[in-house]
Amino acid sequence: MNEHETQGRILSDLRKALRPKMSTVEIDYFMQDIKFTSTKYPGDFSIIDVIFYQQWKVHIHDFKQYFSGDAGGIAGLGFGCGSGYLYTDDIEKLFRETKTFYWFSAEIVYYSIYFLGEKSKLLGHFQAYGGAPSVGGTGGGSGSWK
Repeated sequence: MNEHETQGRILSDLRKALRPKMSTVEIDYFMQDIKFTSTKYPGDFSIIDVIFYQQWKVHIHDFKQYFSGDAGGIAGLGFGCGSGYLYTDDIEKLFRETKTFYWFSAEIVYYSIYFLGEKSKLLGHFQAYGGAPSVGGTGGGSGSWK
């Protein structure tokens, strides 16, 4: 699968994951800001999962800041890590304004982390293809860039 096909699949899987949680209008609003044409920054992530609780760390290469977040959700028990890209139009705004995040892992093939600001406005998203994912599921919580 090429990068364009992978991105299409990510969006399709995200829409499916959001269906039980949001109305179609809310999903469309959330997804309208997801862009893969934004500036992308390479980085790494790790997740520790204890079934209903997840702890996330995301580090973007060439930046001092890292994301630290705690989430609730449904997932397995374990640890995951890998590399991917952060997509955002304004990395400084993302660092300043991130309050919450939503994550999901489809078929334990990749992880998607969506960073949100006030009123659930999407500020950027991290997509990790491959790596060593061992925790599948979905969830959300609070976090910030430190």
